[in-house]
Amino acid sequence: LKDADKRAAAEGENTNEGVKTWVKQVREVAFCIEDIIDDYLIQVVQQPRVPGCASLLHKLKTMIPRHQIAYEIQDIKSSVRGISERSKRYGFQPNSNSSGSCNAKWHDPRLAALYIEESEVVGFQVPRKILIDWMVKGREERTVVSV
Repeated sequence: LKDADKRAAAEGENTNEGVKTWVKQVREVAFCIEDIIDDYLIQVVQQPRVPGCASLLHKLKTMIPRHQIAYEIQDIKSSVRGISERSKRYGFQPNSNSSGSCNAKWHDPRLAALYIEESEVVGFQVPRKILIDWMVKGREERTVVSV
């Protein structure tokens, strides 16, 4: 949704009406999802938990809100499916050059360290020397070395 908003704002007037409609529909569904989560948290989760027979009363008391929330979730699922089907039907494809998380590949920052020459590493001479001494000479007491 954020990428779609950014893309729509960047393209301005050149944006296809279909894209604008899709962004609006997705935004409305996102707001509905937030509302349902809030309803669930208020009506079901925040009710005090009591042991024994009172817990049965609590379940009966929250049964109607649970069912209402379940029906609302089903409605939202059908809305999301409809939005998805319409976007496929009308050929809406997100830009491949967008910075969305769906298209982004995971980058491991440790990977670059495998290709650094030993002479390029700075600031580890003293700890390196201590670690080598421990491994070669050993220590009198038991030691756990985390590398």
